[in-house]
Order: sequence, then structure tokens, then C-alpha cells
Amino acid sequence: MSGTYNLKKAPYAPCGNVKSLSSGTKLYFHCFVFNAYGNLWVYARQAGTETHGWMSIVNFGEFSEDSLLRSCLV
Repeated sequence: MSGTYNLKKAPYAPCGNVKSLSSGTKLYFHCFVFNAYGNLWVYARQAGTETHGWMSIVNFGEFSEDSLLRSCLV
């Protein structure tokens, strides 16, 4: 991540926070979704923890499209 951002309870900025994560935190992407505004969000887990939630893809300085394994909508 390129800064300090909040892991959210749902894929929208106004949704409640799960946890604040700082630059250098490693996240494992599980899936992605486009919200109703067309913004891309990933559902992820913080490495080494059971902490998980949603984060906007714009919070990442760089990422591999290969890390967007699958849509959360099945």
C-alpha cells in the first residue's frame, strides 16, 4: 500500500472500519468486486492475522492483475 488506509466492512468508503493498515502491510487478495459506483474493491486478509475486509484498489501503489483472482460474485 502507498499510505495508511482503512480496511472496511463493505466495499464503500462510508462503511465502517475493520482496522487501519499502514504502508508496507502485506494483504492477501481473495476476490474483487465493482461497487455500484463502478469502483474496484478487493476483499483481503492481513498477512499473519485473521483480520479481513474490503479495500479500494486505488489505495495500492502497484499491484499485479494476476492478484485479482476472481470476482466475489459467484
